[in-house]
Amino acid sequence: MRENRTHGLMRGSRVKPVPYSTLLCLLCSQHAAGTDDAAMKKLHMEFERQEPAAHHVFLLSLGISEKEARLIREWLSATAEL
Repeated sequence: MRENRTHGLMRGSRVKPVPYSTLLCLLCSQHAAGTDDAAMKKLHMEFERQEPAAHHVFLLSLGISEKEARLIREWLSATAEL
């Protein structure tokens, strides 16, 4: 179950890792609260930079296909290099 998985952003910290379901809720709430597309892109770019495997799993948890998740990650990586 994906709900029990956690991302590694807090590895090495005393803070307990956040479950993916909580992270998804946080991101959806930010978007609903008016976080613009540029800010959401930066958030995803940072997630991809820090934890690429966790970001991939997160994208899949949104219902995105494996192929589309890879394309998104490639796009983020290419954008970050500019």
